[in-house]
Amino acid sequence: MKLFRFPLSQSEPTAMTPDEIDAFARRTGWIDDIGVISAQSSSVQTQPLPWWPGRDLIIARDLAWNGTMAVWIRDTRLHRLTASAAIHAMNAAVKPTLTPDQALEYLGFFCTFVHGEDGPFLILSSGENPLLPSGLDTTKIAGFLRPPSVLKTDDKGHHIEAFVYYAGSLFLSNFIVAPSGMCEMIEDEPVVPEAGEKLLIPLQFKSPEQDKSAEQH
Repeated sequence: MKLFRFPLSQSEPTAMTPDEIDAFARRTGWIDDIGVISAQSSSVQTQPLPWWPGRDLIIARDLAWNGTMAVWIRDTRLHRLTASAAIHAMNAAVKPTLTPDQALEYLGFFCTFVHGEDGPFLILSSGENPLLPSGLDTTKIAGFLRPPSVLKTDDKGHHIEAFVYYAGSLFLSNFIVAPSGMCEMIEDEPVVPEAGEKLLIPLQFKSPEQDKSAEQH
């Protein structure tokens, strides 16, 4: 499996060796009582998170998991990342270092792993992002795209403009990345509504019973 890179990522992910994967699997055990990491079939990678010195991101994937990823922030412990709570807790423990360049990378990280009701907020620089749904006709959106940019920095934080793919539509969005690490979308304008399929990056395993319940609702 190719290594996973979240949008705007600058630091290089590193694949664990089979022996490292085996040791990590013993540490994590069963994930959500459903998934288990295997040195024979799983890909596990680490990546520095420069805004939190000494912390890194760990992502585990397996073809048998049907697209689900297990993600942790690691310091001296493992903090499972399934929603914003783990990020907010880390920001409370360690104030992030957010230069303008790091704020862009941090926004890409935050929007990938903090999901709305319809999935992640995928920051786009071009139509060639491998995380886009495979069935999307990227010619519908490619002509609008440009790299995200920091418009200004003030006491509120870094003001960033970026194109976002969310819920199957393309938006031009404005964010504030605060010194505390809070990310706020202050404005969004639909650019290409209903461009394609919704993007899904599941961060938790669901049992067959949970899947049936979700379908019924």
